[in-house]
Amino acid sequence: MQFSHHTGPSFPDESTAFVALAWQELFDPTTPDSYRPRLFDTHGLVGELSSLAELASQDARWSRHIDLVQRELRWAASAESCWLRDSPWSAEIIEKISGTTETAQIVDLAELFASTSPDPVAGLCECLHRETLSLPKNKEKTLAVLRLLGTQAIRRELTGSDVALDLSDVQPGDRLAVVSRLRGLFQAEKRSFHCVVHLLGKTSHIHSLFSHHGFRQARTKDFPLNVDGQSFKNLVDRESAFRYETKATSHLAAAANAVRECRRVIDVFNLYQNRASIELDASILVVDDRRTTIVSRHTEQSLATKPSRAAPTLTREVLRDVSFDKLDLGLENALEQHSLALSTTEPKASLVGIWTAFECLVGSDRRDANVSRVVDWLAPIIALRRVEKITRYLAVRCHGYLKAASRGPSEAFSRSTSFYFSPRDVLDAITGPEDNRLILQLLRDVADSPLLRFQVHNAWRRTHDHKFVRRDLQMSQRKLSWHLERIYRARNLTVHRGKTPPFVSELVDRAQHYFTRCVSRVLADLREYPTWTVSTSLEQQRQRFHFVVERLKTAPQDVPASYLFPRDDEFRACYPWKSTA
Repeated sequence: MQFSHHTGPSFPDESTAFVALAWQELFDPTTPDSYRPRLFDTHGLVGELSSLAELASQDARWSRHIDLVQRELRWAASAESCWLRDSPWSAEIIEKISGTTETAQIVDLAELFASTSPDPVAGLCECLHRETLSLPKNKEKTLAVLRLLGTQAIRRELTGSDVALDLSDVQPGDRLAVVSRLRGLFQAEKRSFHCVVHLLGKTSHIHSLFSHHGFRQARTKDFPLNVDGQSFKNLVDRESAFRYETKATSHLAAAANAVRECRRVIDVFNLYQNRASIELDASILVVDDRRTTIVSRHTEQSLATKPSRAAPTLTREVLRDVSFDKLDLGLENALEQHSLALSTTEPKASLVGIWTAFECLVGSDRRDANVSRVVDWLAPIIALRRVEKITRYLAVRCHGYLKAASRGPSEAFSRSTSFYFSPRDVLDAITGPEDNRLILQLLRDVADSPLLRFQVHNAWRRTHDHKFVRRDLQMSQRKLSWHLERIYRARNLTVHRGKTPPFVSELVDRAQHYFTRCVSRVLADLREYPTWTVSTSLEQQRQRFHFVVERLKTAPQDVPASYLFPRDDEFRACYPWKSTA
């Protein structure tokens, strides 16, 4: 999906453009997690609580997770108050289930909630209609409801193309039509798909097994005459390409059905062969009467972590500057486990591998469970990147917007050029006082994009005041702790219970992102301080987070930007909140 912040001729008015662009951004692969929907809403958390309560009734070790999810549920209920206000019965059950310690009662209340609570999509659409009536003055609340609807789309396995919103024929000011189009995306019935899978192995084995298990060999007509179909046809061996027909609500769900059927055949055959004689290609062609797409199951195609063009240079520098022989083997083992996780196309195997990499990285301590060490050490390190992440994202979006508009940055942004919008210029704008010349100029430069203009102003509102930055960093750490604990639970469900956790692919995506960010920081520290160990680096990064949080409360003028933007020379000797002292 090509994402643009432009209003464009296809939008009848600015408010409609804001809704459409904001909805599109939620599912854009380049959007950082701070701007994407959450994986779990109140319905998902209640279901998770019920599963944990049942497990805890059989094994007390699962009990510690119940309180964590209850805390997250209370926070989620507050975030979803817009629709829960219209459903007091649901709100009451959530309050009860998030406060009880009785596992049997949790299970009963969860069943009651699932059976009697209304589908949140209807309630959220009503909320969205109310909020859009106040546009353009009510953008933050409108965006909050859109994010909640985005979570519902993820629960239904809808992807960017499935939720594409066409508002070209909506009349200016017709907010009800906008909401109706959004509601229609969630009302899709199951439809027919055919999936073409490519199998790797001995052709005679593949034909003898798959021809009798709901598959047939793919024919020329199974590859539609478009870019995706032709590129897929050119990549695979026709002799080993098989077609599988299924009914689903989305291309992603159809691909999942095909993979599930393939794995049953492959895994049983490989058992008796005692080797991986047949493998499933990571790319699957999915076709229906609307469009054709290739669904990729590559673990390394993370939404959050893209390949670095500087990878060869960085690799040579690390191998030159870091003495691995003097380090504990934990780092090498962590990197090896990460590579193994990337090499498989099976999300559950990737999840187990990346969590093992986490544990290798932080090491063991008899005083603490490994999960506690992972959460306590890694969550602060990742959370500290929040300001940098948002600043760089806005810089990239501003550059793309100005380039599309055939304009360069204003002369006020001295570090930026027509080829590059400096994150330092953005940081100076969003941390400056009210009506500072840089924020005013930036708002003028992006005035024609209702979404980007709002994001720039919202970033200033939440970043120029050190109290808001401190609060956001603490909330980010809390959410990351919840999510790392969830990844750990998903790993345990896979390893100890043989179950497939919900949203396993998305959890792998987040886990890979977290690992990459943390190890990148460690390797940079080891290059700069050759006598350090991995634990010294992790401790230093964690202490930086606590220093920044504490100083933002007592002496914000002492917080250097270099702590938020490590190893970036543009931020040396910069103290963003010095003017607030």
